[in-house]
Amino acid sequence: MINECLYSKYYAICAVLAGAISNYIATGNTDKQKNLNSLFTLEFEIFQQSKS
Repeated sequence: MINECLYSKYYAICAVLAGAISNYIATGNTDKQKNLNSLFTLEFEIFQQSKS
């Protein structure tokens, strides 16, 4: 997301930046699904409680 919205781009108006981020999020499920999936991995490690 950072590379697509922010990298090497200057936004003189905050609303334009917010629009770019909103557009990225709105089109994320169609255009950018693979990139978003790599950001939100659900891999958790379960630890056993140690007995001291």
